Amino acid sequence: MKNIILSLSLFLSVLGKAQSLTQSENYIYSRIYMEAVTSEQSGAGQLQTVQYMDGLGRPVQNIAIKGSPSAKDIVVPIAYDSSGRQTKSYLPLPADSQNGAYLPATNGNTVNTYYGVPNAYSEAAYEKSPLGRPEKQAMPGTEWQLTGTHVQKMEYALNTDGQIKRFRAVTVWNPTAGIYDVSLLSGADDAFTSGGYYKAGTLFKTVSKDEDGNENQIFTNSRGVKIMLRQINTKIDGSSENLDTYYVYDDTGNISFIIPPKAAVSGTLAQIQAVLNTLCYQYKYDQYYRLVEKKVPGKDWEYFVFDKQNRQVLGQDGNLRTTTNNFGQKGWMFTKYDAFGRSLYYGFFPSTASRADIQATLNNISVNVLNNEKSSNSPFAQNNLNIYYTQEAFPNGSLTVLKVNYYDEYPAGVPDRPQQIQGSNTLAAVPSNITVNGLSSVRSTKILPTASITRNIENEKWTSSVLWYDTLGRVIGTYEGNHLGGFTRTEALLDFSGKTKESYTFHSKNTSNTQITVKDRFVYSPQNFLLKHYQQIGSNTEELLSDYTYNDLGQIVNKKTGSTLQSIDYSYNIHGWLTGINGSDINSMGSKLFAYRVKYNTVEGAEVPNNSFVHHRVKPKYNGSIAETDWKTASGANEPLRRYGYVYDGASRLLAGFFQTATNPYSKEYSEVIGYDTGGNIISLNRTGSAVNGTAEVMDDLTYNYISGGNQLESVAESGKGNALSGYPLARGKGAVMRYDANGNLTQHLDKKLEKISYNFLNLPSIVPSTSQTETLKYVYSSDGTKVQMTKNVDVTDYLGAFQYTVNSSTGTQTSFVLANEEGYYDFVNSRYVYQYKDQLGNIRLSYTKGSVGQPVIIEENNYYPFGLKHAGYNTGDTSNNKFKYLYNGKELQGTGNLDYGWRQYMPDLGRWNGIDQLAESYHSTNPYAYVMNNPINMMDPDGRYSTEQIVDEMWRATPEGTNSYWFSDGGGFTSYDGGPKGGSGGGSLAYNSNVSYGGNFSMGDWTYAMPPVVLSGNKSGWADQFRNYMNKYASNVPEIRQSYYNFHPYQPDNTLEWYSFGGRANWGLTTAAAGIENFAGQARVTTTGSSIKLYLPNSNGNVFIRNAYAKTTAISKIGGMLGKFSFGLGVAMDVKGMQVYKNNPNSPNAVQPAKAGINTVVGAVGTWGGFAGAIYSIFYFGIDAFYPNGWNGVHNDIEAAETKGNYHMDWGTMAPNGA
Repeated sequence: MKNIILSLSLFLSVLGKAQSLTQSENYIYSRIYMEAVTSEQSGAGQLQTVQYMDGLGRPVQNIAIKGSPSAKDIVVPIAYDSSGRQTKSYLPLPADSQNGAYLPATNGNTVNTYYGVPNAYSEAAYEKSPLGRPEKQAMPGTEWQLTGTHVQKMEYALNTDGQIKRFRAVTVWNPTAGIYDVSLLSGADDAFTSGGYYKAGTLFKTVSKDEDGNENQIFTNSRGVKIMLRQINTKIDGSSENLDTYYVYDDTGNISFIIPPKAAVSGTLAQIQAVLNTLCYQYKYDQYYRLVEKKVPGKDWEYFVFDKQNRQVLGQDGNLRTTTNNFGQKGWMFTKYDAFGRSLYYGFFPSTASRADIQATLNNISVNVLNNEKSSNSPFAQNNLNIYYTQEAFPNGSLTVLKVNYYDEYPAGVPDRPQQIQGSNTLAAVPSNITVNGLSSVRSTKILPTASITRNIENEKWTSSVLWYDTLGRVIGTYEGNHLGGFTRTEALLDFSGKTKESYTFHSKNTSNTQITVKDRFVYSPQNFLLKHYQQIGSNTEELLSDYTYNDLGQIVNKKTGSTLQSIDYSYNIHGWLTGINGSDINSMGSKLFAYRVKYNTVEGAEVPNNSFVHHRVKPKYNGSIAETDWKTASGANEPLRRYGYVYDGASRLLAGFFQTATNPYSKEYSEVIGYDTGGNIISLNRTGSAVNGTAEVMDDLTYNYISGGNQLESVAESGKGNALSGYPLARGKGAVMRYDANGNLTQHLDKKLEKISYNFLNLPSIVPSTSQTETLKYVYSSDGTKVQMTKNVDVTDYLGAFQYTVNSSTGTQTSFVLANEEGYYDFVNSRYVYQYKDQLGNIRLSYTKGSVGQPVIIEENNYYPFGLKHAGYNTGDTSNNKFKYLYNGKELQGTGNLDYGWRQYMPDLGRWNGIDQLAESYHSTNPYAYVMNNPINMMDPDGRYSTEQIVDEMWRATPEGTNSYWFSDGGGFTSYDGGPKGGSGGGSLAYNSNVSYGGNFSMGDWTYAMPPVVLSGNKSGWADQFRNYMNKYASNVPEIRQSYYNFHPYQPDNTLEWYSFGGRANWGLTTAAAGIENFAGQARVTTTGSSIKLYLPNSNGNVFIRNAYAKTTAISKIGGMLGKFSFGLGVAMDVKGMQVYKNNPNSPNAVQPAKAGINTVVGAVGTWGGFAGAIYSIFYFGIDAFYPNGWNGVHNDIEAAETKGNYHMDWGTMAPNGA
């Protein structure tokens, strides 16, 4: 079972003296217990940190006590320049101490010596002006020194005349449609505009250049609103082109048009207007400035309808306005909510009414005005399922329910809640008094999701999912009923901190199959690094899947698989970028089966491997892009060292991948050379195969043609050999016309004999008919997007979580049955574990198993072109289990030659997706069909929507400037050593659809990967590589492990000055200070440090230890009382103003609903006059309001999204000290 766990933790910081802390220095010492204690116990499992400060209160040294895998202290020194700025951020230093003592001799030179470079730090140089903006930034490492040429550079200027076009979005109210119609016009001449361009000096210009000189320019107005993003694409011939993306806003500040580079280059306004529907993003709003219509390039318009609580209740795309969708009639997707805004059930609402008419109906409802549903003991039935909710909210009538979510209580019809799971009592729906660590509280499953029931799209079968919690509110058990009548039940044994010590899986494919039991056991170091992962299937001998060894920086340097079947070494550079997998053994393999090297700023192969492309030169890269990869396998007696050299343009798009061997770097085999238009569409692809009579065969020389100058590929012309066996399946000449549906899905691809492909409402292919009828593919999906079955010819494959079955429907023979795991899979048919080598992209390169005498035996080798097509001519294949085909990026190969990523299918022979990205609005500068922004060597796509680079960007943005980037696990969460953001505890998560926290699970919007903790070390620029490798290891090889939920995601930017948000943060700080001052005497103290919250406990005399001095807490309580009352009054005044804004514009960031204002007043009063308990509650409430994105609305929206999109758990239990 996969969980999203958002932990809002109050860490207990013990103020007793740690052993050998330096008493002559100011410091803050914190301890996080990993075992249950009720008093200070030095021998208990714990994570300790100490921060030493100078006389000005500035941190000068951060220490994670015994923080390294070898129990050394991890020390990060901090230095300041004469202006008090932290210009250097040092890498962490493993020290010989283990007691947290201040190390005065630890400085920059000490760190440099450890790393063997003159600059083991990132460094910034600032401009000499009051603004103090950075002009240069340098990464650690000799080649990246600030005085060198490979640094990041920033320049600040103003625009010049004739440089930036000025567009206007002119709106006119349309009362019939209930919408503001919008037109794109040029700006008229005024104080800021001349001849359709911004006048000189009216826009701010920020220029950034990376270590390789690739340049981006951002133009913003005086309010900081982005007007244009310009990429300077330096081509291989030395010329350059501007890739401009314009952002156009209406008079109220709402985004109306986004003009990507392919449209911006069109020239005149008339030319751009002509391609608006083909190439541009368009947005329309109603009178409340809610986004009600939008258009993504390549898709028809999407419509949205809202209730009076501004909740989206209906959404409709282009396919839903036809009768050819999977419902067979026109209609809308609906969502029903309860009073707390939680999604109760959703599905299809048949209707031919217009958006305006439906919105008018919702605006005028007089019964159930709030449009809420609620639980009911009198269920309504649909497709043999009883649904225990009312049917009072709009829409009603003839509805097709697709998913039902339950909260608070367990509905009838699901398995009974076990009283205990692995020795832990489970949480009941009825509130009961529970005592934990000597502290009592009343707890239940209230506010928690309990069950969800989902219908398959292509048939009417239901699948169920149930969550069971321990008394701390942590998920310890799950039950999933599958579409075949079977089930998968899991149980987890958690330690005090929330780490999984043991997990048990009980699985049965259907009612007639024997139950399978799988036990997974995990061993951790005292610092919470995962050391060993064991697995036992049934009565089989327990298998040691993985055995990890770490260096002092927490990086995995060795992994043993299958006990001792393979010993795999990993190496990294100073940035933490992966440089080798058995890399030092590549020339002499020994017992290794696979060796791999990754090179960034060094090149060993030929600079010009193919003289047909003399401008395509393989050069060292310093911005983190990979310049070369080498590999070698033991599949043959004299296997050569093979190599790829890569060429990029100024927009970081891959231009060429040149294959070489150590003995013949000019063989020209297995190479790809790619050309692009300004929109990132591939316009040419030259691909060579193996050598024929000593000459590499040009098996593909493709030219791409696009529909009406847009992004949809219309046809491909072949000028090469047309090798249909290994390249694109087209003989010489022009290929057949491709066709698309209203949502931009490829429906006809006759070059591959695919005609009239059918898609369901999630834009997932349901039927892929072939002109050869025996090759027709049929899919069955759950309504949350999970693929549950695929039929190809007579082979029927069922996907049941990590279990995958393939049966010959004619004979009934089970031809494949596997259980995926982090290192490969268990093959039940052949009774063996299969282990896999993967590269930095998660590509499965080599599969091996244990031979008859315990030796490793290679069963399959796979190597790939840069864009993912498999090499032909020398790779081996697994004939013993050829139904389990996960290859490039660890994704499943389909019968069409496509790779299934989950939400889209990728065509590696063309380097494009089959449909439009759900998250296309995150990538305005490239087209929605482009694969990972055309950089497949440095990026991969986990599920067909996000790239790993975008994931790490979220972590980057969460890290304040001037901090180092070393993170350690605190038992499920992650904390930076140097005062960076802190998140998670007791099972944290990487949650990229909301705030970023770290550990336990990785989730991204709609799905979750269960993963052990990860350490990200070194400069932030290396996180992408580290995280990619880590994520691939645990995620890419597991089929269908995501859990997804379909909904529309409106794009709703608002550029209004957010005074309410800013004021809320300021007032929260005032409230916190007031509570801390007023209640200081004899009470626990709440203070803020970075983004974490800590409790400080005074001693019996009311003294609190602060900066090496005791402070008496009783004398200043009156000041706190006055501050608290002032803060309360200020909050009421802000809410009154916010309600006035709400009346005019409910969508303004400064708007406050009257009901919300009332709640604010009550909670504020509780905080002001409710004593210490009231202060804690008030601070927590208003802290969420001030700092969580969109406040409590954001919390509810994220909870709702997570609850409906997957199995979700908010760990409220960790909010109390010691988990009580």
